[in-house]
Amino acid sequence: MAVHIATLPDLDAVIALRLVLHRLGLASDMETLRAVQVGLPAALERREALPGVPPDPAPTAGTLARATLALLAEDPTSRDAALWAVEEARAEQAERDGLTVVVGALVVIALRTEVLIERHPKKGVTIRFHLKPISDPLLRNVFSQLLGLFSAAPPGQDAPPPELPQ
Repeated sequence: MAVHIATLPDLDAVIALRLVLHRLGLASDMETLRAVQVGLPAALERREALPGVPPDPAPTAGTLARATLALLAEDPTSRDAALWAVEEARAEQAERDGLTVVVGALVVIALRTEVLIERHPKKGVTIRFHLKPISDPLLRNVFSQLLGLFSAAPPGQDAPPPELPQ
């Protein structure tokens, strides 16, 4: 399974992540995904939940999606859905437009047991990470990718937009 995930092109990996969330009953509309995505950098700035996890120096939407798929494939509650989604994504052509823009939101939703997403009518979406020290290498990799892709730039510099596959 890891070999299949590792060889997925970036866009197919993001599509597979969306498909696995749909299969698990966690599918969200694009408006919700965009709202979660907008709140992600601020949530990642509160690094107390991610001690010892450095930002990945060269993340992409595809590497983040593949890391999350590998994590989901190891979990007995999501393994079958992840296997199905990886195979389905190889042939899937729908939903390609706009999906990579919300890869961070897809990851946050996939980690539902690790992340609390709260909707506030006047404030929008708040994201809080509720984690014990991260020792699982797959989970560390997912959060390292998230930090690398969505952490704010150092003071005085604009954060570059995430590299998205074409």
